[in-house]
Amino acid sequence: MMKFFLATTICLCSALLPTAKAKAADFNFSPSNTFEVVDGAFGGSFDGLGDEDAVFPGNFDTVFLGTVIEGSEHAEFDLSGFSISSEETITEATYQVTVQANEAFAAGTNGQRPSSIAVRGYVGNGQPDASDFQAGTILDTASISPEDIEELINFDVTSFIQNIVSEQDDFAGFGIRAQTIGAIVLDRGTFSGKGPKLTITTASTKTTVPEPNLALGILASVILGKIAFKKK
Repeated sequence: MMKFFLATTICLCSALLPTAKAKAADFNFSPSNTFEVVDGAFGGSFDGLGDEDAVFPGNFDTVFLGTVIEGSEHAEFDLSGFSISSEETITEATYQVTVQANEAFAAGTNGQRPSSIAVRGYVGNGQPDASDFQAGTILDTASISPEDIEELINFDVTSFIQNIVSEQDDFAGFGIRAQTIGAIVLDRGTFSGKGPKLTITTASTKTTVPEPNLALGILASVILGKIAFKKK
C-alpha cells in the first residue's frame, strides 16, 4: 500500500509541475525601402551583375530570369532600434513575401514561371544600390507552382538575422531572384497588406519554476500521506 501511495504521489507531482518553457515574443517589421535591380537592361551586358543605370527605387513587383536579362526585387529592414537582452535569444526569423496570381513576362521567359526562387541576405545601407543584385549569400529557396496562383512564401532567415543583430548592423537586406527561366509578380502590399514582412521571434533563456502555492500543496500531500500511514 505504501509503494502504491508513493508511486501515485510521484505521478501527481510530475503532472502538476509546470514544464520548463521559454516565453516567446514576435516582432514584425515592414521594409524601410524596396527596389528593383536589373542585369542586362537597355542593351547592357548580361553578366550576373546589377546595372548601375537599372536600379528602380520603390519597386517591388516582378522577379524574372530570361535568356538575356534578369531582375531581382529587394527589401531592406531597419533594425537599428531592435535589440535583445542577455537573457533573451532569437529562436526564429522569417522573411515573408506573397507571389501574385498575375501572369508575368520578361524577355526570354516565354510566359512561364520559374520552378523556384531564392532569397539572398546581405548587410544593407537603407538605400538602393546596383551591387545589391549580387550581394550576400543564398539563405533559403522556395518552389513555385507552374500555375498562376497566389502563393505565400516563408523564407527561413534565422541564422542571418541572428548574425545581423549580434554584429549590431543597422539594415538587413533581402534580394529575391529566380533560379530557373521564368517570371513572377510579388505583392507590394500597398492595398492588400500582403507585402514583404520580416518576423523575428525571441524567447527568454530563463525557464519557469513551480508556483509557491503549488509546491507547498505537493509537499503538504506528501506529509499528510506519511502521517496517514503512521497511524495505521
